[in-house]
This record gives sequence, C-alpha cells and structure tokens, in this order.
Amino acid sequence: MLKDTYTLMYVYRACPPTGPWTLGFIVFLFQMLSYGLLLSTLIDTTNPSNPLSVTVSVSWQMRIAQACSLLIAVVNSVDIVVALNNLLRVPSAIVKADEPGVDYTQSHAGELSHVTRSGDNIHQSFPTGMQFKIAVCFRLIEGALAIAASFILIVQSE
Repeated sequence: MLKDTYTLMYVYRACPPTGPWTLGFIVFLFQMLSYGLLLSTLIDTTNPSNPLSVTVSVSWQMRIAQACSLLIAVVNSVDIVVALNNLLRVPSAIVKADEPGVDYTQSHAGELSHVTRSGDNIHQSFPTGMQFKIAVCFRLIEGALAIAASFILIVQSE
C-alpha cells in the first residue's frame, strides 16, 4: 500500500470524521477542483463540432509523437494502476517482513486485519471494507481525470 492521502481515508474513521480522514478528503476535493478548472479551460463549448480543439492538419511525425506521449501518460498513471490493483486484488496478500516474530491483529476503519509470520513472509489480510473501496474509487477518479487532461493537451498540440 502506498502511504498517501487516500490511505488516510481508509485507515482512519470517516464517521465521525477524524483529522487525517478529513485531510485526505480535502486533498481529494482540491484535486477535483484543479482538474475541473483545467478541463473547463481545455474544452471549448462554443465549438460543438470540435470541442477538444483537435488540430487537424499536423504532420505524421507529430501524430506519432502524440501517440507515444499518450502511451507514456497512460503507463505512468500510478493512481489508475494502484486503484485497479486494489479493486481487483484478492483479500489476502503476502509481503516481505522487516520485523522478526510478527504475530498480531490490527484494526483499520473497523476492518479486522490479522498478521502472522511464517518463514520469511508475512501473511496479512487485505482491507476490503466500504471505506477502503470509496478511497480506491476516489484514487481511480483522480487518475482518470489526469489521463483525460493529458489526452486533451496531447491532441491539441501542433
């Protein structure tokens, strides 16, 4: 798991909201506001035939550069990859242990997580509660908006 504001949103209680959960939600809202302003600037609603202002007559070299740039933007979108991985992941994961002799139970936002040590690996249950899924969906939305903004910027290049 990444240690970021989305992690704060499922590790800490949402009802009643705690400080870390509220911070994560405020960061998400700020990201949505930023992408909303960016997309509203990039999309031309006065031109219904070409609202994305796609340049029609560009060289084939520019089209290849646009395709490569779009591919790089999608591959480098960490938020989408992490969100899809977390939504499609099985409930238990195996990770390397740094601490010897681990065997304990912890709680994340009401979801019980049991950690046991066997050999050199830790077997840890994966959080699957609704609060976790909401945080992952927020991450997915943010990643999708980043890709959409990148796509529009790439196709507008001349």
